[in-house]
Amino acid sequence: MPLSPDILADDIAGDPRLLNALQNPQTDSFLRFGTGFAALFAAAGILGSLRSAGRWALAAAGTATPLVILAIAYLRTDIFELETLFGSVALAMAAGFAALTALLETRLAQDARHRDAAIAAYAIASIAALVGGMAILLEHGWLVVGLALLTTAIAWVETRKPLPVLRWLAVAVAALCCEMVLREPSIAGDALGTTPVFNWLLYGYGVPALAFGLTAWLLGHRARDLPQQIFEALTIVFTLATIGVLIHHAMNGGDFYADADTLREQSLYTLLALAGALGLQHLHGKTGGVVIDAAATLLGALGMLGIAAVHLVLFNPLFSGEPIGSNAIFNLLIPAYLLPAILCGALAALSRGKRPAWYVKIAATLAVALAFAWINLEVRALFHRPRLDLGDVLDAELYAYSAVWLILGIALLLAGFRTGSRLLRNASAALVALTIVKVFVIDMDGLTGIWRALSFLGLGVVLIGIGALYQRLLKGAATAE
Repeated sequence: MPLSPDILADDIAGDPRLLNALQNPQTDSFLRFGTGFAALFAAAGILGSLRSAGRWALAAAGTATPLVILAIAYLRTDIFELETLFGSVALAMAAGFAALTALLETRLAQDARHRDAAIAAYAIASIAALVGGMAILLEHGWLVVGLALLTTAIAWVETRKPLPVLRWLAVAVAALCCEMVLREPSIAGDALGTTPVFNWLLYGYGVPALAFGLTAWLLGHRARDLPQQIFEALTIVFTLATIGVLIHHAMNGGDFYADADTLREQSLYTLLALAGALGLQHLHGKTGGVVIDAAATLLGALGMLGIAAVHLVLFNPLFSGEPIGSNAIFNLLIPAYLLPAILCGALAALSRGKRPAWYVKIAATLAVALAFAWINLEVRALFHRPRLDLGDVLDAELYAYSAVWLILGIALLLAGFRTGSRLLRNASAALVALTIVKVFVIDMDGLTGIWRALSFLGLGVVLIGIGALYQRLLKGAATAE
């Protein structure tokens, strides 16, 4: 039955629960038996590791038995006051196992049979006891931080004691840390609070990101194997998650579990993904690594998918009715359309020759689409802010669309010639053709007076200019030949 003093509560109601527990005969019996049994196996384990040929089995038994007994005792106890005692015992066991690990390193010959296995058993036991003590003594948020830092400590030990099992042990501790985060993504639950940035999210995600990055760096000194790559991936994930959760927390007034259902918030996630893709692509060029390369590609793809689905369709302010702000220029449209357009353009330019052709074409196409959307929405904002809902269109607004389309078409044409991009030149041609159709089909019917005249005059001037530009370029090419 549980080691609880509840059965004696009526007789000694005035005494502290800890004293009651220690006076419980069942507690006393269990402590005596458990301590003796653990000490016996621990002694047999260290003696067998030093003198027996089957040292690996004795080392495993000598380390596992005390840990199992401590775990059974803790799990069968429902007294909060005993947690400090159990945690202290676990930490003491961790120190003892670490000392025995060092002892075996110096006392066992290099060619001793099962030497590495015995040493690994005590190293694993030391870390297991340390994790157990941390789990008992620390609250949820501090446990996440402590487990992450423990992986760095394990990696540091591995650089001095190159035991292969330590690399995978660090991965196991990191997996436990991730499980804690997945169990409580807000890290601190109700204690998270509403303070932006400097809260438990910064520590609960940011510290593991730094710790995993340092762990990956330490493990990379010896080999860039699977454990090292796992920590590289975890570093990227936790770094992005740190920024993401801080954005979500700040954008929703501290409500961590609120829905991210605004273009304002989604725009920041898109910018994070695209900036992360560019940063990782640059880092890959400096350091290499399959994980960094794959992460850069994946982040870029996710950012582009978010643009196509969220920015252009689902949360488009023309359809959603979300206000963009009262300023005609500096408003939500900049982070939602202009900045992603610039980042997509940079991604397309920097990915040429490094990424598949489809990846580059999608990035360039989305850059053009976002720039086109930004210009049109800005025109709409000049006349209808802060809400851009579909509705009546003024003559000046209708003319402005034709003007900005032509300006964008010229800009794309110049950029296409400057960079040698056929895609940009084709986009320019398509946009100019679309403008021609608009002028003759929509403007002719919808505009009156001076606006109709300006529409046709502007189109004519631009077409003449484009023709002259092409003639000049073709003449230059013929002269060069």
